[in-house]
Amino acid sequence: MVTRELSFEDVSNTIRSFYEGMPTLHVLWDLSSANTDALSSEQVKQIATLLQKLRREREGGKTALVSPGNSTFGLARMLVMLLDVIEETYPVKMKVFREIEKAIQWLSEEEYFNPHFSSFRYNYNILV
Repeated sequence: MVTRELSFEDVSNTIRSFYEGMPTLHVLWDLSSANTDALSSEQVKQIATLLQKLRREREGGKTALVSPGNSTFGLARMLVMLLDVIEETYPVKMKVFREIEKAIQWLSEEEYFNPHFSSFRYNYNILV
């Protein structure tokens, strides 16, 4: 769970670090206590571009962003909308939730399960 102000560098470095390892097919980013006031809409666009470049690693996966707060929720929705525009080339489903339980339920649903993966991989990843 994030408990401090996030900078663009924090977010982009964490995303890169996640993809450098063996990223899970499904991921939950808990932003419940995050302060995203330092992030601009231009930086959110840059994050969307970064995710698009790394997309192949999690093809068929799902990402849940959890944020009960309005400011962070709004930025997360902006990110999802930007990625929806490029959905043809971004093969990971992404949704924003205010409640962690609903995010977990959505991640557990198999409607987007990719049969090309030999096993169902699911993990929580907490943005630090």
